[in-house]
Amino acid sequence: MSNQFKELLVKAQDRIAISLPKSSPISVERFIEVASNEVKANPKLSLCSPQSLGAAVMLGARLGLEPDATLGHYYLVPYGKQCTPIIGYRGLIELISRSEHIKSVYAQAVYEGDTFHVELGTSKSIKHCPAFSSSNVKAVYAVAEYTNGTIEMEVMSRAQVDEIKTQQRGWERGPWAKYYESMARKTVLRRMAKYLPKAYEAQRAASIEESIECGAKTVNDYIDGELDAPVQSQTQGQRLMEELNVRNSKQEANSAKLPTHLHSDRVESVGRHQTSSQDEMPKVPQGN
Repeated sequence: MSNQFKELLVKAQDRIAISLPKSSPISVERFIEVASNEVKANPKLSLCSPQSLGAAVMLGARLGLEPDATLGHYYLVPYGKQCTPIIGYRGLIELISRSEHIKSVYAQAVYEGDTFHVELGTSKSIKHCPAFSSSNVKAVYAVAEYTNGTIEMEVMSRAQVDEIKTQQRGWERGPWAKYYESMARKTVLRRMAKYLPKAYEAQRAASIEESIECGAKTVNDYIDGELDAPVQSQTQGQRLMEELNVRNSKQEANSAKLPTHLHSDRVESVGRHQTSSQDEMPKVPQGN
C-alpha cells in the first residue's frame, strides 16, 4: 500500500500545498516523502482505512508538522482500522514557539532521588537538582518565559500523567510505549499551553487532539480523508477548522497586550496549578 499511498499524496499535492502553513519551511515534496516513508516503515498503518490515514496525514500538514516518528513531532498510530494522530513533545514545542510572545519554553522530567521543590503563591519558582540515580519518572513540569520576562509553569505527578495516557487509544503500541518521558513532558506542556497568551496554534492542536483521544470526534471530523477529493470541496471538518481559526482571530483582536503580571494560582495533587485569568482555550464546536 505504501507505493499506492505515495501516489495518492502526489495527486493531492495541491491540497497539501494549501494546507501547509505559509511560514512552514517544509516543502510539499518533503512532506509527501516523509509521510509515505512513515507508512512504509509501519506495516500496520496499511491496515487502517484510507480515509483515516489520509485525514491524519492532512492534519499534520495543517499543523505544519512532519509525520515522522524519529523526529518526534507528529505520530501516526494505528488502532484497528483507524489511524490516530498524536502530537509529540517536539511538535508541541514547535507550535508554542510560533507565538511571538513566547521567548522560551521547555518541559522536564523529575526522577526518583532528584531534589525537587515547587513554590507557588505571589512568587512562583521551581528548584530541580537532578541526582542522575534513577530512571523512574515521578513528576514532570513545564516552564514558559514570556518576552516581557514573566514566567508561566505547570507541574504534574506521574499519576496524573498516566491517567491521561490511559485515555488514549492504542497507547500500549504507540509513542507512549517507546518514548514515555517525551510523551510525559508533552502532556504537561499541553496542559500549560491552554492558557499561554496567543499560542493559538498549540491551543487549537491541543483541542483537536483531546477531542480525538476522548472519542468525542475522529480525525475525519476535522479533515477530509479522501486524498483524491477536489481541492474546492469543503467538508464539515474544514468548517470546524475554520471556526477554530475565527475564534482564535477574535481572541487576538481582544488581547490588547501581553499580561505584565503572573496569574493567581491554585494547586491540585503534587503541584498542578492553573491561572485563574487564563485565556480561554478554543472549544471544539458540537454538531454541524
